[in-house]
Amino acid sequence: MSEKLAAAQTPDDILACDDIEMRQVDVPEWKCSVYLRALRADEGLDLQEALEAVPKEKRHRTIATMVASYLAAPDGSRLFKTPEDIAKLNTRSQKVLMRLQDEIMDMQGFEKNADGAWKEKPGKNALSEAVPAASPIA
Repeated sequence: MSEKLAAAQTPDDILACDDIEMRQVDVPEWKCSVYLRALRADEGLDLQEALEAVPKEKRHRTIATMVASYLAAPDGSRLFKTPEDIAKLNTRSQKVLMRLQDEIMDMQGFEKNADGAWKEKPGKNALSEAVPAASPIA
C-alpha cells in the first residue's frame, strides 16, 4: 500500500517542485546519448501553436521542430534554439529523429496503436480528457 502524500498548502509547495522529466537516450548513429527534457506547459502550448500554424500538407516536415524543442543539455537548457539550428537538425537522419519523436511521445503519455496512430496511454494523460484543446494530438 502506498503512502498518501501531504496536500499542498500554498502555491510555493507546488512551484518549488522539479516536475520536468529528463530522459537520456542513446543515439548510436550520432555516437552519443542525448537528453530529452519534457516541456513546461507554456512551452508545450507554444509548440502546439507553432505546429498547428503549419499547413496540414506540410506538417510531416515539422519533426525537427518538435525534436529540437525537447533536446537538452544535461542542465536542461535547450540545445537547438534558433530557426537556423532547427534547419541544421533537419539535415540529420529521419530514422533517428523519428525514434526520438517516439521517445518524446512516450514521455508525454502516448503510445502507438497497431495502425501506427498515437493514442493516450490509459491513465497517463488525463489533461486532454479534462481539456481536449490542450492535447498535443489533434
